[in-house]
Amino acid sequence: MKWLFILLVVLNVSFFAWQMNQEQTYGTDLTQLPAIVGENLVLLTEVDNLSSRTKRPPRPDGREMPAACYQLLPFKNIEEAERMAQSFRDVGIDAEARVGEEKEKTGYLVSLPSTGNLEDAQRTIEELKTKKIEDFAIVTVDGVDNTVVLGLFQTQPAVERRIDELKVAGYEAKATEHFRKTEVFLVEFEEKSHHSVPPELWLMLTTEYPDVTRMSFQCP
Repeated sequence: MKWLFILLVVLNVSFFAWQMNQEQTYGTDLTQLPAIVGENLVLLTEVDNLSSRTKRPPRPDGREMPAACYQLLPFKNIEEAERMAQSFRDVGIDAEARVGEEKEKTGYLVSLPSTGNLEDAQRTIEELKTKKIEDFAIVTVDGVDNTVVLGLFQTQPAVERRIDELKVAGYEAKATEHFRKTEVFLVEFEEKSHHSVPPELWLMLTTEYPDVTRMSFQCP
């Protein structure tokens, strides 16, 4: 029995030695593996919108082209606009306060065809007086000077009634939309692909100026 136990131990040791020799013979040498080809790995904690890291072509003056351009409007005065522009500049975003122009529709002008000549317009007015047609003026309409206008109307039915009255009197009148130009105070800013407006700045803007809206426009 003792010799049988010793024989089993010897057999186990011999088998273990043989197995170790096989692994050394056929095992993989890690130093011979080919290098990984491709981009470097990036930890998820390091990813910060990788697509935004690609720079846009520079302007002729060497500055980077903005990813987008916006207008903020309207502000009550240029001082308010300038304060907001400075807030954007404080966080490294190009911004400028300026005075723009806004068109507000006021109605429809009913006018007669014009040659642009003042004497022709005055003769037309004298004719209108003889036909008891009033409410006229000589103004510039669509870039044509000395145009005889016969009223400013708010609704289309009122325009049509006036045109019909003039047609009965022998005149072919037309209606033109009329706009009033007003000043508007605004802020223009550029948002770079790698530098967005901080959320806290948007929060300040919407809190202090709830009526201000953002509009995109073509970057210069």
